[in-house]
Amino acid sequence: LNGRADSLSTQMAANDTEILAIQGTSDSLVGAVADNDTDIVTLNGRADSLSTQMAANDTDIVSLNGRADSLSTQMAANDADIVTLNGRADSLANGMASNDTELDSIFARADSIINVLYWNNNSGVLSHDGGIDSVHVDGVLQVNGASDLNGTLDVSGNTDIDGTLDAQGATTLQSTLTVAGFADLNDSLDVAMSVNIQDNLDVNDSIVVNSAGNVGQVFAVQNVHGVSSTYVEVYTTNTAGTESSSRLTTPNLTVTDQMNFANNVTIGGTLHTGGNITTGASMTSTTSDDVVTPKGYVDQAIAAALTPPQMWDYEVTNSTSLDTVYYINGDLLLYASEEDGLINYTIKVYGEDLNESGTDMEITQVRLRARGNTQPLMTADNGWTPNGGGGTASFTIGYTDISALAGGQEDGYVSCSLSFEVAGGGEYNSGLTIRFYLDGENTPPSAATFQDPQPE
Repeated sequence: LNGRADSLSTQMAANDTEILAIQGTSDSLVGAVADNDTDIVTLNGRADSLSTQMAANDTDIVSLNGRADSLSTQMAANDADIVTLNGRADSLANGMASNDTELDSIFARADSIINVLYWNNNSGVLSHDGGIDSVHVDGVLQVNGASDLNGTLDVSGNTDIDGTLDAQGATTLQSTLTVAGFADLNDSLDVAMSVNIQDNLDVNDSIVVNSAGNVGQVFAVQNVHGVSSTYVEVYTTNTAGTESSSRLTTPNLTVTDQMNFANNVTIGGTLHTGGNITTGASMTSTTSDDVVTPKGYVDQAIAAALTPPQMWDYEVTNSTSLDTVYYINGDLLLYASEEDGLINYTIKVYGEDLNESGTDMEITQVRLRARGNTQPLMTADNGWTPNGGGGTASFTIGYTDISALAGGQEDGYVSCSLSFEVAGGGEYNSGLTIRFYLDGENTPPSAATFQDPQPE
């Protein structure tokens, strides 16, 4: 075939050469016609000669057309030969494919014959010849009867056992064991790796964790994020590693009954309890900052440490009467005509611990007392206000307040004591006496009415 194809190629090349020669001859004829046209123009008188020449040209042209038809016929014949060659090539390809199929069949039969030669059937028992170490099954191995495995069973994929698996010796599982039904273990279960239990684990007897005495995390409960939130750790307690202890860590612990601690308890955050915390008798005098102390001891210590507020002096800091403080015979003079919004004076009290906010000694009420009557000073009108340091406190007082304390008295002397009450329930007398003098008729003197004393 290759030889015939080369011959066709050579013939095609020859055809191409002849076609080029025809094209060259055509070009030559065109040039001759042009020369004829020139001769016709030049030789008008030789019409007969030109006519004869034209007839000769026509004959040549007809001859050239005949040769062109012959070339076209030859090209058609070449095309037919090429089609025939393609048909023979397809036939050869089909024959090769058929040979490949037959060879595959022969190889398969040879493999089958070789494999059969290694098996022996002895009274219904199938065995293989010596030197065969393993059997590879690409599909399903179906065993309808009992399977007696005297060696190792290595299963890389899933194993579905619908009946009973009775293992008399050791069974080692390198991968996953899935039991869809009930698994009854009458003896010990030794698992070298993790055990994943998808449902409840019901233990009728005790569980021993870390019997090998390992150090580190030996039991853990993971939260929804897969992080161990509750776990038990075993750690050594001395440098030599001969003594150890364990520790339980959990984010939340709810105890519905009593919890007893035989040793110290360290709490890093807040301890909330719905009942009492009972401590041992040895803690009655504990004063350490990081130890829970009994309430009785704390109450006694607070009572001994806290003293009631102290008040020992006072002064007037503001007056609505011409910004002047008036005294008569040492008594604070209150003019009814000068009272402004029920206020005559602002009085500042000096003392100690007058602002014990949040303690049992926080002042909850202050009162002026006179003739069996009281005037509360921690009101919107009187406005008892201690300063931040607790060294002073201020309040306002007016003619109307003192007149009421005196039972409606309008003029004259009124002596008042100052008492206070604390958050712990105690009530104390400050020891201060404030003397007032009421004047319901006169107006206070001004700078024009004051006179210097006349010398004697």
